[in-house]
Amino acid sequence: MNRRHFLATAGLMGFGTILLNGQSAFAAKKFCAGDINVPLDAQIGHNHGHRLLVPRQDVLDGKDKSYDIQGSAGHGHVVIITQELFAELRLKGTMTVESGGSSHTHPVTLVCAN
Repeated sequence: MNRRHFLATAGLMGFGTILLNGQSAFAAKKFCAGDINVPLDAQIGHNHGHRLLVPRQDVLDGKDKSYDIQGSAGHGHVVIITQELFAELRLKGTMTVESGGSSHTHPVTLVCAN
């Protein structure tokens, strides 16, 4: 067996071992596996008193959900987080959505680390 053949075979064996373990070299890290009692505090752009706390159970359930982000502002906005956005949050650790609003909107970002 020459060196080239050996390296090619060794590389394939290593790749096969990774696949046999149910893993891939590009396996996605799962986020939001932290303390279930600690809600996610959203980052709200152009903020003037709005607040959004998302229960971690909502992230894990992953169902469409709407939230009012009035906080201490004199008006509210609705933020709708779809099951696709919850899936993105669990997969990538962050997601951004635009709040609803008639006169203005806000970008709302959730970050979920482990």
